[in-house]
Amino acid sequence: MASENGDFIHGADGLAEYLGVSTRRSFYLLESGQIPAAKIGRRWVTRASAIDDYINAQLQKDGGQSA
Repeated sequence: MASENGDFIHGADGLAEYLGVSTRRSFYLLESGQIPAAKIGRRWVTRASAIDDYINAQLQKDGGQSA
């Protein structure tokens, strides 16, 4: 979930909730580097703005078509 002090999303569960995908899929996106993130200890941290950029890039790449 996004934190109160910025647009940080903590953990694969938070990313999964934000994107509306499974936790497994969010782990794949994080570990493959498709979404920019940092691993701090055992937890992934990313920004909602980075996820929005990823979505926009996918939409441009796919011509706005949903998969």
